[in-house]
Amino acid sequence: LFPVAWQNRHAAQHRLYEAVTDYVRHGYNQALIAQQRHIGFLMILMQRLVVSSTRAIRTTLERRLAALKEGEQQASLRLAELENGADGSENFDELYDMDGQELLDELLKSHVSALQSEGSHVETLLDAAVRCEQAGPDAKAEALIEWVYELQAEENEPDLKVLIFTEFVPTQQMLKEFLEARG
Repeated sequence: LFPVAWQNRHAAQHRLYEAVTDYVRHGYNQALIAQQRHIGFLMILMQRLVVSSTRAIRTTLERRLAALKEGEQQASLRLAELENGADGSENFDELYDMDGQELLDELLKSHVSALQSEGSHVETLLDAAVRCEQAGPDAKAEALIEWVYELQAEENEPDLKVLIFTEFVPTQQMLKEFLEARG
C-alpha cells in the first residue's frame, strides 16, 4: 500500500470525497439515532465506494436515487428478516458474511427508507461524481498506471503481468477501460 496524493487536477475528486464523507457521517449518525442499522451499513459502504473509485460511487448514487424516487419509505421485509431473528434478537450473521458488492446490492435493491432530505443530497453528490468522471481519470487509477510502468522498467519487462484486486465491480470496469486505453 502506498498513499495517493491529491494533485491540483484532482480537486473535484477531493471535493467529492469530502462531500461523500460528510453525507456518510450525517447519515450514519441519523441511522444510529433512528436505530436503522441497515442504513448504517449502507453509509459505511458509501465511504468504501468513494475510496474505491468515482465510478463506484457514481453508479451507487444512481441506484440509491432511483430507489428513493420509487417512493419506498419503509425498510424492506428482507432486511427486517436479516436484522431480527425469530426470537427478536438481532442476527447480522448473514449481512456480515456478504462481501462488499453483495451487501451493497442487497441494501440498494431493498429500497431502504430514506434519511431526512436524502434525495436532494444524493442528487447533489451524483452531479459532483458525474463531473469528476468527465474531468478525467481517478487519482488512484493514475497512480496505479505509474506504478505499473515503474515495475515494468525495474523488471525490464514491458509485458509484465500484474494482478489487481478491487472490491466493487464498477471500479473493476473502470480500471479495465482505463488500462486498455493505455495498452
